[in-house]
Amino acid sequence: MSAERIFSGTLGLVSLGLLYLAWGYVAPIAYDPLGPRPYPVLLLLLLISCCLYLTFRPQKLAEFI
Repeated sequence: MSAERIFSGTLGLVSLGLLYLAWGYVAPIAYDPLGPRPYPVLLLLLLISCCLYLTFRPQKLAEFI
């Protein structure tokens, strides 16, 4: 149980670092109206939100699952 929370917290911190790197990415050629940045940012935000849930979920729910 504790190892799961430590792993998800560490993965969340790594994802925050990757989000910081992905936020500054600029493509040399504008080949798409949105650009290449939204896709990794969206995936990393989803990963961070899931890691936050796994790290801080209530103990009762953690035992049930």
